[in-house]
Amino acid sequence: MKSFYEWYRKHITGAIFVGLILGILTGLFLAGRFNVVLTATSVLGSIYMSALNMMIFPLVFCSIVMGIASIGSAKTTGKITGAAMLFFLCTTAIASFVGLIIPRLICLGKGVSFKMATSDIQATKLSQPIKPLVLLGLRAFYLYKKK
Repeated sequence: MKSFYEWYRKHITGAIFVGLILGILTGLFLAGRFNVVLTATSVLGSIYMSALNMMIFPLVFCSIVMGIASIGSAKTTGKITGAAMLFFLCTTAIASFVGLIIPRLICLGKGVSFKMATSDIQATKLSQPIKPLVLLGLRAFYLYKKK
């Protein structure tokens, strides 16, 4: 056991990839065979992810707020905010550019044709007893906003 731990500490990246491959093989082997187990693990997984989100988002938010608060001067805060906004805008522009150019270069969607779906369902007219209620609600909303 001790030798495994020493190997693990030296080759942690290899151990992660071995675990990844074992997880993929296990998933392929168990797919469709144990529906009860898959249902239970999906429930546990969704609970885990919800709990993780519940802890991680406030932690990141508080870390950012504390980091900004510890900077001190407004001038330094403004510089850092400007640099963060510039970084955000540049990465967004690069992502948009890649998202627009790459599909055009590889001819994504070539040969695909879309046909519009048709339906024989007709929209119903607003019945007479409902019309005054809708108009009354709109008038009440208008009068409330006017105050």
